[in-house]
Amino acid sequence: MITDILLLILSIILLWFGSDKLVESAARIAGTFGVSELVIGLTIVAFGTSAPEFAVTVNAAVKGISSISVGNIVGSNIFNLGFILGTVAVIVPVKIATKLVHRDGLIMILSTIMLLIFFYDLTLTFAEGIILFLSLISYLVFLFIGKKCPMLKI
Repeated sequence: MITDILLLILSIILLWFGSDKLVESAARIAGTFGVSELVIGLTIVAFGTSAPEFAVTVNAAVKGISSISVGNIVGSNIFNLGFILGTVAVIVPVKIATKLVHRDGLIMILSTIMLLIFFYDLTLTFAEGIILFLSLISYLVFLFIGKKCPMLKI
């Protein structure tokens, strides 16, 4: 049991160090490519922090326990909004641009509604998975093209 506790502490320390390097590297990428830190946060940082969740979710699905996959994703989103964002706001006020609330908040609400509709029959089908995946790709393309197209005003 002591070994498990030590491994947990070591893992937390390494995770803290890795997250610090992820944020620093993402900020440098944003500066190098002239992309806003918000877009980098919505893409590179989001993908980097979601990679462990992806591994757990795929592993659970392959083992036939897909309810863990769904619980992991839904629970993670609730935890990110409630605990992580809430804790940050307790430490320091979080200031965001109105367009973030309108654009990205709307996308978050729409994707949640889409997931609720897809799970109405308690099954996520291959076609629904493709729709979710293509929705993500469309959103990412919109973010990067919108940066170059002033008419989109994102």
